[in-house]
This record gives sequence, structure tokens and C-alpha cells, in this order.
Amino acid sequence: MKSNNIICSAGFNYCMVQWDGSIFKCYAHNDFKDYSLTKLKIGNIKNKDFFDLEISPLCERYCCNEYCDMLGTQQWNNQELINDSKKMMLWPVVEKFEQLDENNFTVCVDLVSGCQNKCPYCWLTKNKMFDLRHIEGTHWINFIKYISSVKKGIKFFNISGLGEPTVHPDFCQIINEALISDFHVAVTTSALNLNNKKLKQILSGLSQKEKNKFSIIISLHPLSPLWSQEKLEELLKEFKNNNYTNIYFNFVNFSQNMKFKEELIKMGEKYDIKEFRSVDYLDE
Repeated sequence: MKSNNIICSAGFNYCMVQWDGSIFKCYAHNDFKDYSLTKLKIGNIKNKDFFDLEISPLCERYCCNEYCDMLGTQQWNNQELINDSKKMMLWPVVEKFEQLDENNFTVCVDLVSGCQNKCPYCWLTKNKMFDLRHIEGTHWINFIKYISSVKKGIKFFNISGLGEPTVHPDFCQIINEALISDFHVAVTTSALNLNNKKLKQILSGLSQKEKNKFSIIISLHPLSPLWSQEKLEELLKEFKNNNYTNIYFNFVNFSQNMKFKEELIKMGEKYDIKEFRSVDYLDE
């Protein structure tokens, strides 16, 4: 369903960036059946000018729903909220049209493409997207500095999507730069490549206020050949010893996963996880 009169928060105070630096207004371009949606591309972080901030707020494709990549995107018609996709990411949504503020901005990032976890319920596995691809961290750092210079409100930098972000060679520097630049940062990760050394590298030299803006969303994938519950517990123990508690759990309600669920809930309670979130697997 297309519309010429629906105003969306995407582009206005939100954009998504692919692993290759391509910037899009929203995730609608991921509808591979409609290649015309590549028009939603508004720039690339490898370019000097990044992208034009004067983006039309009109929605080119009304496709959001409660399963729209779990984004907090909102649509408005005649200043009335008509759609509010299921909110799972850590960014603010507003209750009234008048509250939309162009100074606030959220960047949703696919830092890498490809994943080694090979979870049976993941579309990356189904499409055999195992090879890791990424661009240099300097591009991300320059982009973060640019957004910080032009957006003076509440800023969010959410990393998730097309692969395991912690394998990017400049992962720690990118996160550190975003925190220094006054972003709230949320990283969705399997945590299989995350350790206390990386955490210390990220948080080094930051104020407590900056540290409090960093959240880790651990996606629990017990069916991955790389899964180690013992290593996860060691990591959680290190987090707790360092008084780092901005941690969330994501769990996919896939049939073969369910035998692990109760034990992982108890682990979360033991280490003061802020929230245990269950996501239904729709294809079973």
C-alpha cells in the first residue's frame, strides 16, 4: 500500500546504514520484490557530504507492521498516529505529532554483513551469508562526528542486523567514538566475540554518564555451533564485577531452543539482566 500523505519518522529523525555505508530512510528497501524502493537510498557514509538532511518526511511505502525488524518507526496521517511498529530497540518514540523533533536522531546500523553462528532459524543461514564484509572504521567514525555536529538533541546509535558486529576490527573504536559524541549506544550481539578486554577498551576514558548510555542486547543462540553457555556466564560475571548492568537478553522462541529457555531466564536473574525478551519465530 503506497501513500502520498503519510508522514513517517523515518528520514526525519531516523535512518539506517548498511554494512557498505549505504544510507536509507528506513528498512522498506529490504522488500526485495520491489526494486523501486532503492529510491529510499539517501546517501553513503563514504562520501564527503554523507547525505542531505532535508529529507522528505512523506512515506513512499506504507509497509511497517509490528514485525518490521522490531523498529520503533511511527507513521502519521493528518497529525494522527496511525501506525506504531513494535518497539524493541532502545530509542524514544513520541505520543503526539508536535513532539517530533528534527534535533533528535537515531542511526540503525548493520556494521558487518555475514555471520558465523549458522542458527537454523536465521535468514542469513538460509541464504548462506557466512562471509564477513565491512568497510573501514574511519568511515563510521567520521559519520558519527558529522551527525553529532548537526543533531544537538537526543541521539541513538543502534547496531544490529546483517551479521555479528563485534567481529568488525574497529568495533571498540566505533562504539567509543559514538559514546564520546553523546550518542546512546545499543549493540545487539551474540556476545560470542565479546570479552572483558573489549568492554574495557570501549569504556576506557569515559565518564560514568557516558558509560550509562551504553547498552548490550545479547541474542541467545544455543543452537549455534559456536555457543558456549559457560563462556557467556563468565562474561556476565565480569560485567557484574565491573558494575556494568545495562544488559538485555533476546531469545527466539524456536522449537529446538525452548529446552534452554528456563535455564537462561534463571541466568539472567542471577546476573541482574534488565529484561529477558522473547521473540516468536513466525515460520514454524
